[in-house]
Amino acid sequence: MPRQSGYVFTQEARRKVADMVNRSKRLYAKSLLERFLACQITNDDFNDSFPCDKADAALEAIYCNIWPYYSENRTHKLDGKHALQPEAEELFRRCVVFLASNLEYEWPPYEWIDLKYGFMRLFASSKKIDEQFERFKARGEFAVWPFIRQSDYLACLRRAGSPQVG
Repeated sequence: MPRQSGYVFTQEARRKVADMVNRSKRLYAKSLLERFLACQITNDDFNDSFPCDKADAALEAIYCNIWPYYSENRTHKLDGKHALQPEAEELFRRCVVFLASNLEYEWPPYEWIDLKYGFMRLFASSKKIDEQFERFKARGEFAVWPFIRQSDYLACLRRAGSPQVG
């Protein structure tokens, strides 16, 4: 029986791990994100069509992390006054690369969108929120989120033949 990190994996356990990466939904999400970046679809198209799957934590985390970068007040594409800043575009592109991978999402659970944070900020609890977020970021290399390690990100870029890797 294969061993990894001192644990014995049964066939069932290997299937459960494999099921945590929903290839079809990730590829659909990747396509939507690429089309959104290319200004081929609107924010409403993206928002209404983005797939969810409780077993694949990457889908929800990516959706929730991208959500603040577009308006829900009016329909628009990511151009003109709604064009992404370079840092946000880099995040979107990393998400595309991650969604194309077979990597599991390794970050711990985090509530990216939650009304309680708004209330906590209003009532002077922002320091606690900031401390929670700093602890979250310390669990990996946050500069390459949703990847947890830069080496994984670079390997995926190389596999994709990206010009971003030398």
